[in-house]
Amino acid sequence: MSEPSELESLQCQKLREEIKKLDVETRLLTRSWWQQASYIAAILPIVVVSFSAWVAYSNSEFKREAEAAKADIAKLRPEAETLKAQVSRLQKEEPILQVEIAPASWRKFKNFSIKPPHCKSEMRRLIKIFRNGDPSSWTSVRA
Repeated sequence: MSEPSELESLQCQKLREEIKKLDVETRLLTRSWWQQASYIAAILPIVVVSFSAWVAYSNSEFKREAEAAKADIAKLRPEAETLKAQVSRLQKEEPILQVEIAPASWRKFKNFSIKPPHCKSEMRRLIKIFRNGDPSSWTSVRA
């Protein structure tokens, strides 16, 4: 009779182990979705990458350069406005100044004269060479 009792005890022990196993499986199945490893394994890399991208953006060199550029633009904007005003003022003054300068430059040419006699003959010779239109003779001009 020892065999049936030993067999019964082994069967009871097996049943107890199966009950424990079913209890563990039941607890695993009744856990919330965020406590289950399969969901965490899928979501964790996405969260880590998103967080690291946010950190990289917030500390990035590009953001610092953009902020520095914005500061430079804000600092140089008044100077640009001043320069634009100067350009428009000078463009308005340009025709007036050209009218004033033109007679002075014409006077300079009007008063120009060739006094030494050999210069007049050289000038006539040069004019004759250039009027002929022969480019080979242009190199024969004496200094």
